[in-house]
Amino acid sequence: MSRKVFIFQNARGEPPGQIVDYLHWHSVSFETISLFCCRDRLPDINWRQVCGLVVLGGPMNVDEVAAYPFLLWERQQIAEAVRREIPILGVCLGAQLLARSLNAKVYPNLVREIGWHRVTLTPDCERDPLFGGASSPATVFQWHGDTFDLPTDAVLLATGHNCRHQAFRFGENAWGLQFHIEVTPQLVRSWM
Repeated sequence: MSRKVFIFQNARGEPPGQIVDYLHWHSVSFETISLFCCRDRLPDINWRQVCGLVVLGGPMNVDEVAAYPFLLWERQQIAEAVRREIPILGVCLGAQLLARSLNAKVYPNLVREIGWHRVTLTPDCERDPLFGGASSPATVFQWHGDTFDLPTDAVLLATGHNCRHQAFRFGENAWGLQFHIEVTPQLVRSWM
């Protein structure tokens, strides 16, 4: 049985962008699950097939389960991936869902961050297996109005002027990023 990365896409206008390019480049099989199309029938995940999970962004917040019923299912899948120690990358809403799945509070940020902003990498980031070696400060693309408390036992990897918790790692295999590492120039133009 072939294992693959599952990508949870929460909104039509927020595709995986260059994450797909990265997976192709490294010959990693993947499947994108368009959750915004799955209102009535959510997929069953065969965890023996999963070698990683990417959870993308979206315009909703983590508590809008009445309008977006798949969010509750998604949080359950993220919690199961954490339990199974499957690598997870949460981007923007995906990071907020990861934080909520780890029992952290998610709430409106004091300001919306939209566009290119600087983040400062923490000393822990220098030793991080995924981000170690990245230069600081880094200019990243942001598009979010919510933030989260750092989950218990998580490691803060990046901070920002308007939003303290920009990136974190939980354990050895789960990362949450407020910023959008998946954006391509075309995707940025379509959002702006």
